[in-house]
Amino acid sequence: MTIVSDPFLILKRGQTQLILNNEGGDFLELTDGSGKLVVKVSYKVKAPEGQSYNLCGRSFEWLESLTPGAENKCPPENDEPVAYLEVENSKPKVGEVIMINAEESYDTDGKIIKYVWQFSDEVVAGVEQNKIFETQSPLIGVRFLKPGINKIILKVVDELGGEDSFMEELEIRPDGQVAANFENIFINEIMPNPKGVDAGSEWLELYNGGETEINFKGLSLVVDKGKTYKIANDLIMAKGGYLVLSDKITKLVLFNAGGILRLVDGAGKTLREINYGKATEGWSFARDEEKGSSWAWTSKPTLGVVNAIVGGQTKALAAGTTAATNGAVIKFIGTVTVEPGLLGKTIFYAEEDLGRGAQIYSYYKDFPNLAMGDKVEVVGTVSDYQGERRIKIKSKNDIKVREHGEPVAPRAVQVEDIGEEIEGALVEITGELVEKKGATWWLDDGTEEVKVYLKENTGIKGEGVEVGDEVKIAGIVSQYQEEYRLLPRFQDDIQIINEKILGATTDVQPTGQNSGNGGVLKYLLAIAVAVILGLVTYIIRKKEGRVIE
Repeated sequence: MTIVSDPFLILKRGQTQLILNNEGGDFLELTDGSGKLVVKVSYKVKAPEGQSYNLCGRSFEWLESLTPGAENKCPPENDEPVAYLEVENSKPKVGEVIMINAEESYDTDGKIIKYVWQFSDEVVAGVEQNKIFETQSPLIGVRFLKPGINKIILKVVDELGGEDSFMEELEIRPDGQVAANFENIFINEIMPNPKGVDAGSEWLELYNGGETEINFKGLSLVVDKGKTYKIANDLIMAKGGYLVLSDKITKLVLFNAGGILRLVDGAGKTLREINYGKATEGWSFARDEEKGSSWAWTSKPTLGVVNAIVGGQTKALAAGTTAATNGAVIKFIGTVTVEPGLLGKTIFYAEEDLGRGAQIYSYYKDFPNLAMGDKVEVVGTVSDYQGERRIKIKSKNDIKVREHGEPVAPRAVQVEDIGEEIEGALVEITGELVEKKGATWWLDDGTEEVKVYLKENTGIKGEGVEVGDEVKIAGIVSQYQEEYRLLPRFQDDIQIINEKILGATTDVQPTGQNSGNGGVLKYLLAIAVAVILGLVTYIIRKKEGRVIE
């Protein structure tokens, strides 16, 4: 059977003698002359009366619009937008106006047209007092009217009606109450395996590196798979002070074989987390106070005074490691790979010499003049943005340009190699473009597929690049929740190697030696797909009694 002028073929039930089940799902297979499976279509639900099963994009959908012999009337494809917000002050006081920023919300195949802000208690925005506000801007300034926990739910809506929500809780303080700042509080030293009997001789040390005294009331120390010690009463530590807590007080057991110790605030948020290995008797695990995020075993424990690293090898921990968990203040040294504002108004990217990168973030967009190739020293607080490590700075004074240099060249990697080790790094991947959907593409290099996302600020249009092209794409490895994606920076980050490969061999055949096989295969495949679609349409229509013989 050959399809000549009409790309669609309708096969009637009288011809096929096939019946598809209405109630419990069914399947239909198309095989070639040798019995090899070409394509299979299946459904697992009760067939809706009067609807047909249609191929839409990569999947099948039940549609009320019946189109035998014509193109399927599929609904517009739409990726849901992603909502996210941040606030400049997580513990504002009553009457204080704060800005809430949703600029990191995005839509991969369109744009966000509406932001809906819902508060659990009434707030004031501009001159209006209400619980719900709707804006076209991703920024809103609000003033809180009562203390307590105020839950904020942000809903974003795109031009096709897709939506997503994000929730954040703020602790609103009474007017005049000063919030404790735990940013510069550290677990400073621990003794898991003292000489002699452990019980009664283990201890841990906290340090206040801030400029004011701190009340530790409400904080807790937690041992992984062990007990929790909560500081229930006022416990004031002076600035620059050390606090040593014995296991006689805390009743905590620091396991000799290694373990995790956390410092947690009253809301359950981890402020500090230390992951230590097997302990040598009489040695303590201490923070190198000069380097901040470096830890080492030392043969000279120092209770209540500056740590001394003796006999142990200090290890500088990267921002993503356990000891540099959210809330840790670190020093990051790297080379700028993406300038501020290009991939986000509040961020830029830099890459360490060892190859891992980081997103540098400023809520106020306060950056010095930076260019690609600048080697920078950044002092900031480690945080997590949807799974990707982020270093927050307070102002441009937290960034020091060490030297100016040449831009970093992207390194060639395979998709299967993408992970934490190269998160935030500049890489390039060569493969076949297998799908384009607005600003979202999928690239297959033969190992796996990776999502390529063209951010609006870059101005990349992707014109002239088609599905089936072999392309080389450079970009930043970015994590969003459990998914990694590639973020190109400029139009030049996308290069076409070969056009429209569509799985065909790249070997050059001599003239006259089966040079037309590729076209024949494509033609046969097109026929097979058309036949199966027509067969499905016919059988469903015939079964419902709507095909006229």
